[in-house]
Amino acid sequence: MQKILQKILIMKKIILFGFMLLAFSSCAKLEEINVKDAKIKNVSFNTMTDISLDLVLTIENPNTRKILIDNVELDAWLGETHLGLVETLEKTALPPKFNGDVKIPLQLTFSSLQALTVIANNAESLNFDNLLDKFEVTGFAKIKMGAFVRKHKIERTTIKKLLESL
Repeated sequence: MQKILQKILIMKKIILFGFMLLAFSSCAKLEEINVKDAKIKNVSFNTMTDISLDLVLTIENPNTRKILIDNVELDAWLGETHLGLVETLEKTALPPKFNGDVKIPLQLTFSSLQALTVIANNAESLNFDNLLDKFEVTGFAKIKMGAFVRKHKIERTTIKKLLESL
């Protein structure tokens, strides 16, 4: 009976130590990522209302640990017109102390034919530079660093301002 109690005591210490490690690893400070450039590449229409594209960011990650962009879900707007949902297609890793290009595969699902009409009506005036200034997003991004998980709520802002705030 005493051996069983000793094993239970050892298990409690191991579990307590595990929780302490988890708690201390969650205290790691997440330094801001510097986005130097953004490009859209490999645009393809999956259906009439679904577009896949790669957002290629030139970034500097000053953190000493890998950062994982686990999930991003954003509602996209052009003026007062809700365009649809932008979401990541897969998780993206940012290596520690990294400076270079990172590809983030995204999917844009248009909410209605009205959204497509608004895009078509503004197609001539939209290029990549003013696209970042005109399109607005709201939603969340879930970021992981080790055992630390942070869910960033994104208030309605332009894509350009969002990238600058990373």
